[in-house]
Amino acid sequence: MIPMEKLGGLEELCGFLLYLATNKTGSMNGTTIPMDGENSLW
Repeated sequence: MIPMEKLGGLEELCGFLLYLATNKTGSMNGTTIPMDGENSLW
């Protein structure tokens, strides 16, 4: 019962991890970013 019908891979996390590694996240705190393959939409 995976809504996207596939499991995510490490290559799909690269953009998000790069975003976290930059200075652009300086004002982001206390944020939860779900990366669950749209499972939380159900």
